[in-house]
Amino acid sequence: MGVVCKKRKIVSSISSPEHFDPTTGACSIELYLANKEPFRVAPTSRIPVPQPYDSEKCSEKACNVEEDLHDSIVEVANSFGITCQSMSIVKLWERGLPNTAKDTLVISTSDTNTTRWEEAANYIYNMLEKAASSAGIKMEVEIQNPNEMYNDVSVPIRDDDICRVLDIIKPALMAEVDKNCGTSWTSIAYHCRKRRFPENREDPGQPAIIIFVNPGSMAPWGQVEERTADIIDSEVEARRAHDDGVKKAMIKVDVKDMQRNVAEPEIGEQKDARKLSILDRLFVENTKLSGDSTKTSKLHCFTASRLRDSVLHNLTAWPRGLISAPRVADLWRP
Repeated sequence: MGVVCKKRKIVSSISSPEHFDPTTGACSIELYLANKEPFRVAPTSRIPVPQPYDSEKCSEKACNVEEDLHDSIVEVANSFGITCQSMSIVKLWERGLPNTAKDTLVISTSDTNTTRWEEAANYIYNMLEKAASSAGIKMEVEIQNPNEMYNDVSVPIRDDDICRVLDIIKPALMAEVDKNCGTSWTSIAYHCRKRRFPENREDPGQPAIIIFVNPGSMAPWGQVEERTADIIDSEVEARRAHDDGVKKAMIKVDVKDMQRNVAEPEIGEQKDARKLSILDRLFVENTKLSGDSTKTSKLHCFTASRLRDSVLHNLTAWPRGLISAPRVADLWRP
C-alpha cells in the first residue's frame, strides 16, 4: 500500500507567534495550508484568504485606487517576470467569516515560475498601501494562477477494496490522530479528491483521508501527516501478511482546517450540493453546541461527518463496506 502526503518544508517569513513558533517548528493550520499552495501568493507576513471564500464588489475608494495605479501595477508585475492576464479588485473573506472581509487586488497569471511572486507582491502592496492610506482604507494583494492553484472537490469512494482498507485502518487511524492532534481534531472524512475541471468529470479521483482540525490549531502539521501515513502503511502491510484479500491502495493523507474545508461536491451535482450544504451547517452548529467537553465535541463532530457520508451514500450509491447508514435519530442523540 502507498500512503502519500504533499510535503513542503515550512520556512516561514511570518514572525507572528499566532502562526509560527520557530523554537518548536509548530505552525498554524492556516500557515501550513498556505505553504502547501505555491500558486497563490500574498505579501510577506500575510496569508491568502483561505478557500472556500466569498466575494463581493469592492468599495468605491478601493476601486479608485486600483484605477489610478492599474498601469503601474502591470508594469511592476512585468518587471518581476509575471505576465498579468487579468487584474481585479474585490472584497474577499473566508466563508462564514464576513467580518474579515478585505478589499483585495487579485492579479491572475498563467505563469508557473513562482520564484519572484512574493517579492512582486511585496512591492505592489507597498504601492497600494500608500495610496490606500491616503484614501483612509486598507487593501491586500494576491498573485495567483487560477489553473494551477488548489481547487479540488470531493466525490464518493466507490471502490470496494478501498473501502475495506479504510475500514481496517480505522482503529489505528483514530488512535494516531488522538495522539498527534489531541483536542485539536474535530472529524475524519474519507473522500476521493480530484481537480474541479469539467474535463475531469469521469475521473474517479484519489482516495483521501482528511483530518479536520480547529481553525488556529498549532502543530508541526507536516510531521503529523507523515506519522499518520506511516502508521496506516504499517497497519495495512501487517494485515496483508495474514490476509491476501487485502489489496494495495494509494491513499492520500491531508490535515485541513475544519471551517474552510468541508466536503465540496463535484460540479453539476446540484442535488448533492444542496444536501451537503445543509449538513455542513448542521455540522458546524452542532460543534458550537457541544460545549467544553472534548469527548462530547468529538462525538458530535464525528457523527455529523458520518451523517454527511450517509447522505452521499444514498444519493450516489456509495458502498456500505466503509460506513453504514444509521438512523438520523441515532446520530444526533446526545
